[in-house]
Amino acid sequence: MALKLPWKKVALTLIIIGAVSLAEYAVVNLAASRGTSLGFEFLTQQSRGIIDPESEASASARAAILPHLLGKIKNRPLLGEGLGASVTYYNAFLEKESTTRHLDWGYLELAVEFGLFVALFFLGLLVWLFYHGFRNPLAASILVFLAVTALTTPALFHVYGITLILAVLLATNLLKLDKVQQV
Repeated sequence: MALKLPWKKVALTLIIIGAVSLAEYAVVNLAASRGTSLGFEFLTQQSRGIIDPESEASASARAAILPHLLGKIKNRPLLGEGLGASVTYYNAFLEKESTTRHLDWGYLELAVEFGLFVALFFLGLLVWLFYHGFRNPLAASILVFLAVTALTTPALFHVYGITLILAVLLATNLLKLDKVQQV
């Protein structure tokens, strides 16, 4: 199936989404810091963790948690550990064992807590959404932006990602608010 999208409109929409997101980020940081920072220094510090996970605390913790998550999936692949599963790992920054329920691995967190069936169902739902979403330039732009963002953050499992998924559903008319009956 060849996609017949106006790629210039998709690119422009991506640029607008990126600019609005950066502006929103800057305004929130400016307000939170009482006018002293736009917050971009935080982005540059956090991006170091992509290149060298050991240089940044949260990236190091995610790298340390990964083998334990895979072990939990291997032990209980079908039904998972249950909501709120925890992992104990060695935290190199604190130089001690740490236990956390904040697994921060998105799909793997789903597989650990609910099993592979739920994780595969969710991935199937995302594939379905991409299939239907790429017929609409706005939805395609949002999905590309979300996919790029999801490479480095757990955006799909955050309010931000869920809001973008709802925007795709609305843009593609897969979610029709005008069909909701008034009670």
